[in-house]
Amino acid sequence: MAPLLTVRVLEFALVLLIFHDYSSESHPSSCFDQPEARVNSIPDSHLYDKKQKPLIIGHHGNPSKFQENTIDGFKSLAALKADGMELDTFLTKDGKLKLTGKNHNIWDINYENLNKLDINSK
Repeated sequence: MAPLLTVRVLEFALVLLIFHDYSSESHPSSCFDQPEARVNSIPDSHLYDKKQKPLIIGHHGNPSKFQENTIDGFKSLAALKADGMELDTFLTKDGKLKLTGKNHNIWDINYENLNKLDINSK
């Protein structure tokens, strides 16, 4: 199976798992028997850790301001005091690590040719 297809199948399986875990069949009826409670509050038993603030993680840098997976995008996350960042790294055909926002199979391109891509064009 091609790597990209494998990733897509795994993503679909994860979505199915999430929907199954949050279906009415897997939670007690008390979670669903008071519709107004669902809108107004979250029961304490459903909160994981009320004492810590949620983590803010930048996805591929800061794509609302910069090209994905670029140094400028990562630096902007530091300036925004994000707690972390998620980035995609790939191995090129000749075994080099590379970040990209282009719609190419990185494993089919040599590093030398990849550097010729214009990341600013869409």
